[in-house]
Order: sequence, then structure tokens, then C-alpha cells
Amino acid sequence: MGYYDYYKNICICPPRPVILGLGDQYCNEVDSWPVDVYNVAGIVIGNATNKAEYINIWNSNSINRTVGRLFNFWGPFSFLLMVNPGQIIPYCLGGIGVPSIGLFAIEFATEFE
Repeated sequence: MGYYDYYKNICICPPRPVILGLGDQYCNEVDSWPVDVYNVAGIVIGNATNKAEYINIWNSNSINRTVGRLFNFWGPFSFLLMVNPGQIIPYCLGGIGVPSIGLFAIEFATEFE
């Protein structure tokens, strides 16, 4: 067993915090409730009329729990995702149709394009 395998098997890495905003299928911010809730596979798992419902529905999905856990953050449409070690941070979750609502990561690099 090499060093990498040793640390991969023994390391207890904490989840990584990422701030996410609520967005539609094109990653445009939304500003009203209700919204459809999508899992990280792009499947509708429910409909939320407020932030607390959105968090509860998102966290109740087993596919989402593999990626991380969603928490409340400042403002009505911002969230904190604690990403599990080794998981990819979702950039834009959404689906086909209107309205399709999901999460998108705030990336400063794309804000100025």
C-alpha cells in the first residue's frame, strides 16, 4: 500500500462548504416561490413553497445525500452545501421544462463574461 492509498483509507476528511444560489434550468437566479426541487441527477423530487421546505426535500433524497447536505444561508435564495469528500460540486441543477428550478454555484469568473 502506497502513501496515497494509506491516506485515502485512513483520512477522515470533513465536508467542504460551498455557497449556492437558487436558479432555473439556465442557471439564472430565481426570486419567487414556489419552485420545483431537483436532485443532482436532474429528477424532480418535489415542490417547495419556501426555503425550509426546499432544504427538507433536497436533504431527504438519497442521491443528494451522497453529494452532501444542504443548509440555510443568508437571504431567501442562498444555501450552504456541505459537500462530502470526493464529490463534485453541483454547478447547475435543473431539468427540462418551465419552471425548472435547481441550484447553481456562484462563480465569480462567469459573472463578468
